[in-house]
Amino acid sequence: MTEPEDVEAQGARTRGGYSTGHQLYAVIEFCNSRKALWAKLKTGRWDWLGVKDGRTFVLGSPRVQRRSGVGIAVQHEPGATGVHRVAVEASWVPKRVGPAITKCLTADSARRRFESAVARLEKPDGSSGLWRVRLYVDDRIEDDVFALRLASNYLGGKRRTPLDS
Repeated sequence: MTEPEDVEAQGARTRGGYSTGHQLYAVIEFCNSRKALWAKLKTGRWDWLGVKDGRTFVLGSPRVQRRSGVGIAVQHEPGATGVHRVAVEASWVPKRVGPAITKCLTADSARRRFESAVARLEKPDGSSGLWRVRLYVDDRIEDDVFALRLASNYLGGKRRTPLDS
């Protein structure tokens, strides 16, 4: 019987080369908060596998999925200087890419855009995702939210949502 290729030497793991009975993840871990999930995903060493019992996030390491990201997107209201802004960062985008920024003319406008972004990101659409949304007022963080959207990872039964912490 031949051993699977050294996955560390491959650089990025894929499902190729694995068949029934092969273990995709060397380590499976669990966490219960959005903040802990964010911290694990941003290291670049973990895949988010799902949610257990409606409140526990399941992760696998080392990563199998490739990370991708686009450049920083900046939008601004006419006349906005950036002291009032909303920053949205996706958990799967590498740290070096940075968040998308929306610059606002007033603190109230920034607050409205912040609330709208959180609501839009958390609205169920059949996919899962985790984003960090920050509101800056006068160049200081006023609010910081981990917006979570979950797709059901099982059929039937009552859909549960994870803890809000």
